[in-house]
Amino acid sequence: MNFSFCPLASGSSGNAYLVRGDEGLILIDAGISCKKLCEYLEALGCGIKDIDATCITHEHTDHIKSLAAICKKHGRMSLLLSKGTDEYLENIAGVESRILMDAENCLQKVKDLQLQCFSLSHDAAEPIGFSVIKEGRKISFVTDTGIITNHIFDSIKDSDTLVIEANYEEGILNMSTRYPYSVIRRIGGSFGHLSNKDAAKTILEVIRYRKTQGVLKPIKIYLAHISRNHNTQVQAYMTVKNYLFEYDIHEEKDFFLNPLDREFNLQEAIMIAI
Repeated sequence: MNFSFCPLASGSSGNAYLVRGDEGLILIDAGISCKKLCEYLEALGCGIKDIDATCITHEHTDHIKSLAAICKKHGRMSLLLSKGTDEYLENIAGVESRILMDAENCLQKVKDLQLQCFSLSHDAAEPIGFSVIKEGRKISFVTDTGIITNHIFDSIKDSDTLVIEANYEEGILNMSTRYPYSVIRRIGGSFGHLSNKDAAKTILEVIRYRKTQGVLKPIKIYLAHISRNHNTQVQAYMTVKNYLFEYDIHEEKDFFLNPLDREFNLQEAIMIAI
């Protein structure tokens, strides 16, 4: 079975993820330039026209930067997005279908891949996260949310691979002089982003749930949307790892942990098994 993903970009400068099955190929967000996206896809052995569907989490530029360009280039793109996001976006050429997803219409099939959406808490029109499922395996993408609601947790708790936001380190953000206090409050608020500690708490509860279900295989964790100004990859990794260690949850035994790069490395163009 082929079920894999590749982070093409992760951070405030752009976000995009590719998920591949035996038949289906899905792009989640298009927050980088069309030129870069084409280069990255080519390195992975595919192209824009091979994409079966593009999922958009919300309308912020770092998630839709090249959407219009790739839809025009594709010619018959299927978009999966919320009604709120759809209403925000202008008419885009090259779109064959728009599938509006919400709590009442949260499941969709794209060839051999099943998509599930869930509501997020972010300062956007109607933000949603996505899970992709194939033959009992599941990957979930949870970024750009200020809190983890019960709804979000219930949607991701059975994931085998979890891409979760670890945007900022609380102490670094609170001492920042880079932004006015209103922006700092927005980042750390319930409609902003998850901190390293927020991510760690969520991961802990997911692992505990998996244990109650008799799942002993370590979960794969990827820390995403790491801030350039209020975090580092090392800081995110150490905060999460140390928090879990306090609760007797150990790397390699219970989880594998990797902070994502902000940009795709053309020299290491590989799909990661889910």
